Amino acid sequence: MSKKVAIVACTGMGKALASVGRYAALYLTEKLRPDDTINVCFPCTVSDEEESLEILEKHSAIIIDGCAEICGEKILSKLNANVIKHLKVWQILGKHRDLKPESRVDIGEKGRKLGVIIAEEIADIIDEYKGN
Repeated sequence: MSKKVAIVACTGMGKALASVGRYAALYLTEKLRPDDTINVCFPCTVSDEEESLEILEKHSAIIIDGCAEICGEKILSKLNANVIKHLKVWQILGKHRDLKPESRVDIGEKGRKLGVIIAEEIADIIDEYKGN
């Protein structure tokens, strides 16, 4: 397996915490660890799109689930993906109750701050995984 880590954020349409998870995934893959991560499109994975499935075969994954449905975990489990960590946005929000997102459409400043906290936590997980 490649040491690049696949980041899979459940889309959780209509869920503000899923929007925070997507923000965290983009912040991580574009700003914090662009050389160490690859963002995987969750809807493409669900629809068995070949490129997404190949990425998950080649790379270990971190799942960011935005709601209690835990769709990301369920789908990647069915695919037998090598998941190194499963983060649940609502659990992280529980530690940072003052950072509740505004809405699913606009998570606002507090939601973005929560997303950055999640991205930083994942960056630490990646560093540990890669032995940095």
